[in-house]
Amino acid sequence: MTEFRYRYRKTALLWQIVLGFFFLGFVLFCLRTASFILGDTANISGHSDSSPFAIAGFMFTFVFMIMIAAGLWLIIPTLIKILVPLNIIAGDEQGLSVRGPWLKNYYFSWSDIDYLRYEKRLSYYRSSNSRHTVLETMNEILPIKLLQSKSVRINVTYLDGSIDDIVADIRRYLPNIKVNGLDI
Repeated sequence: MTEFRYRYRKTALLWQIVLGFFFLGFVLFCLRTASFILGDTANISGHSDSSPFAIAGFMFTFVFMIMIAAGLWLIIPTLIKILVPLNIIAGDEQGLSVRGPWLKNYYFSWSDIDYLRYEKRLSYYRSSNSRHTVLETMNEILPIKLLQSKSVRINVTYLDGSIDDIVADIRRYLPNIKVNGLDI
């Protein structure tokens, strides 16, 4: 029997990097524009810390720091997923290796797996511009239930294979595995 492995599809995660760089670019543009417009007036004016300019400066600094943190939070984990060749689901004769949430690695022997369950989860987001605009995203989750412990959930939305491919590869090693939520 041959082994199998599934990794992240790199093109599916590029929008997160673009959005993260947009946040960082927007902050850098605003800071550069503010320094160009204001120049050195803050050093010349000699205002105290209780002036309205100091409070506004603190608020802008806080907002920009939040945007920098959001940009880095989008860029760094996504770059790790794209550049480092991590196997999200891999199997061989000995067992199944999966990476769960926060890229934590789990290894199970084939005899420890009780059943699989396939779930589609829809997340709804209401647009702030209109009361009727609703955006939805669909995530595909594959919980693996073990005999002795809790289940491990793997997000298979952005993997390089479909759920049918993953289940077919697992069924090569466990032909009688029960898969809930999937009509195969």
